[in-house]
Amino acid sequence: MITKESKYLDRINVLDVIKSDWQALSVQYTYGRNAYALFSKNSIDEFSFRAKIQQEYDDVTIRKVDIFDEEFRKENFYYNDRTLGQLLLNSLKTPRNKALKYNNLTGKLLYTDPEWILRDKDSGKPFMLYALEIHLSPGMYLTLNVKTFREKKSDYGVWRREYIFDPMTKHLRRRLKNDDDSQQIFVEASFKDKRNTVDYLDISSIQRFKKCKLGILQTLLTEIKSELGEYISFEPEYKENTYSFELPPKQQGSWNNKGLVSLIKRPICIIDEVNSELSTLMADQIKSQLLTYYNINVIGTTWDERAYHIRLINDEEYYSERNIPDPHRIVPNNMIVQHMIVTNELETRKKAESPEITKVIQELLIKEDVITKQVRIFDWSSLAFDTTWKFVNRTKIRDSENSDKKSHILNALVAKPHNTVI
Repeated sequence: MITKESKYLDRINVLDVIKSDWQALSVQYTYGRNAYALFSKNSIDEFSFRAKIQQEYDDVTIRKVDIFDEEFRKENFYYNDRTLGQLLLNSLKTPRNKALKYNNLTGKLLYTDPEWILRDKDSGKPFMLYALEIHLSPGMYLTLNVKTFREKKSDYGVWRREYIFDPMTKHLRRRLKNDDDSQQIFVEASFKDKRNTVDYLDISSIQRFKKCKLGILQTLLTEIKSELGEYISFEPEYKENTYSFELPPKQQGSWNNKGLVSLIKRPICIIDEVNSELSTLMADQIKSQLLTYYNINVIGTTWDERAYHIRLINDEEYYSERNIPDPHRIVPNNMIVQHMIVTNELETRKKAESPEITKVIQELLIKEDVITKQVRIFDWSSLAFDTTWKFVNRTKIRDSENSDKKSHILNALVAKPHNTVI
C-alpha cells in the first residue's frame, strides 16, 4: 500500500517508477492519498524497495498489507473487494502474437489496437488514439468504455490531464513537471465533431468480431480465466422479469420538449466562468439550441434571482491543481444553477436537440422545485396516496481533520397527501 502524507498521490510519478523500475505486476490508484501495487511473491527485497521509494519521495510511505485481513479489506477495498479485483485485472499482460494489447495506465487498464491509433500521413506521428478502459464498476460489473486521447494543441482552451509516451516503456503515462517539453503531449479528449466508438457486435468476419466489444470481452474473459482463474471469476448475469410500458397520452407531454417548455417559468442566463475561446463557443451553442428547439432566448450573463442559470466551469481537478476555490461548490443563495463542464462541443445530432441541453433543463426544473419546496414536474394527485411519505437522501461528509475519514448524514423531505408542497 502506497500512501502520500499530503494529498493527491497521482500528481507524482511514484506509481510509474514502481511499475517500470521495480516490475510491479500492476498498480491501482484509489483516491486522494492511497494506491496499491501488486508484486509476484519474493520478486523484490521488501526492505530495499521501501527504503528506495521513501528516499526518493520523502512524503510517501510503503507498507505491506494482509489481503486476508477481512477488516482491512472491508475498510479499504470497497464493496466485494472491488479495488483488489481491479488490481488483479490490471496485472493482465499483453497477449503474445496478438494485435491487441493491455496498458496499465497508472491504475487504469486500457485495451488497445493498432487500428485505433490515427497517424499523420506525412510524419507518421500519432495525433489521436482510443482504447477500451476495462473497469470494475460498483456492484462488481465488468465494463468496457471507450477512452480517447488526442494530441494537445496550443489553442486547446480547456485544462485536462496531460499524457506522454514514456521514452523507456513506450506506454502512455501522466506527464510530469520534469518531463522534456519537446515531447508530444496528449490529453483525454476528442476532436471537433469526432466521437470514437467500438462496435458492440460485428459478425461480418472473424477478424471484425474479435475487434468488436463482444469479441474483445470474449478474449478478455478467456484470458482472465487462464491467468487469474485462481483469484477471480466472472459469470454472466441475466435480468429476468423485465417489462416495458407505454405512457398514457396525457403523461407523454412531460417527456418531450413541449412538456418541458410548459414548465419553464423563468428566463435563462449563461454565466461563463472559464472565459476561453472554447467556452465562448460552447455558450453560443447552448444559446442556439435553446432558441431552436425550445424557443427560449438567453437574457443575460450575470446573476439574476428571477432566472435560471447555466454556469460554465472547468472540471474539479483544474481548481484543485491550482489551489483555487471550485465554483461548483460556491453558489449564491436561492439561485437556480446547473453547472456544465467546458468540453470540446455539445453532443448533437443533425436536426435534433442536444441531449445535454435536455438534461440541463430537467435539472434546472428539479432544482427550482427543491428551492420553492414544490413538486411541479410530476402529477402527485394521480397517485391518490393517503399517507405521508418521507424521501431521504444520504450525503457524504469528510472529517475536517482527516480527509480520508468519511461519514454520512440523512436529509429528509416530507410529502403530505394530495399536496404538491414538500
